[in-house]
Amino acid sequence: MKTKMNWSNQVRIMSLSIIVAVMMLTLMPGTPAAADKIYKARLSYHWSPKHHSAIMAQKFAEECKRATNGRLDIEVFPSGQLYSIAQIVPALSQGSVDMGGVLGVLFMRVDKNFFYQE
Repeated sequence: MKTKMNWSNQVRIMSLSIIVAVMMLTLMPGTPAAADKIYKARLSYHWSPKHHSAIMAQKFAEECKRATNGRLDIEVFPSGQLYSIAQIVPALSQGSVDMGGVLGVLFMRVDKNFFYQE
C-alpha cells in the first residue's frame, strides 16, 4: 500500500535533513594541523628604517601578523640587508625572496614602455 506524502510533510523532511547536515558540518572537527601552521615570508627593501615607506612596510608586516592571529609571519629586512634596489626584481622573479619594496622606475629597465601614456 503506497502512501502519498502531502506537501507540508515533504517540506518538514527537507528542512530536517538540511538542519542535520548543517549540524554535522558544524560539529565535525577541523584539521588542527592546517589551523596551527605558521606561514613565514621575507620582505626585503632598500629604504632605511626611518623612511616613510619602511615604516609603512613594517606596519604592514605587523598588521598581517595581527590579522591572521600569528599564522602569517613576515620578517622584514630594511636597508638592503638581503637585496639592493638593483637586485630586488631579479630576486623576486627567481623566488629568492617572497616580497620586496620596488620602485616603479625599476620597471623601465624591464619594459621601456612601462610609463608610456597616450
